[in-house]
Amino acid sequence: MLPKKNRLKTKKDFDTVYKNGRSLKTPYFNFIYLKNRKQEDIPRGFLLPRFGFVASKKVGKAVKRNKAKKLLREVVRAELPSLLKNFEAVFIAYDTMPMTDFVIVQKTVKSVFQKAELYFLV
Repeated sequence: MLPKKNRLKTKKDFDTVYKNGRSLKTPYFNFIYLKNRKQEDIPRGFLLPRFGFVASKKVGKAVKRNKAKKLLREVVRAELPSLLKNFEAVFIAYDTMPMTDFVIVQKTVKSVFQKAELYFLV
């Protein structure tokens, strides 16, 4: 489970990422991210990566939508320790997402994080 402090919660949070963020598309999801937030823009002093997960009704009924979001959340939770701390992101699942294997989604998420330069440099 992704910790609450690492989740986007309000409509305002999502809208900020949608409006100002950059987008990377994959066959399974659209990844929108917003890097380098200013300290004063961060609510309650959080300096952590925060994520939101969206699956529209095009993905399928509630069971499929929840499965898609759960799969993405689990992959992101595993990657949290190696990510930068100063960004927000939204994953928008496509209809191909629920039928996809965990390993494939994991590789895709890792490649998206690398393209967006969201990993710590070692």
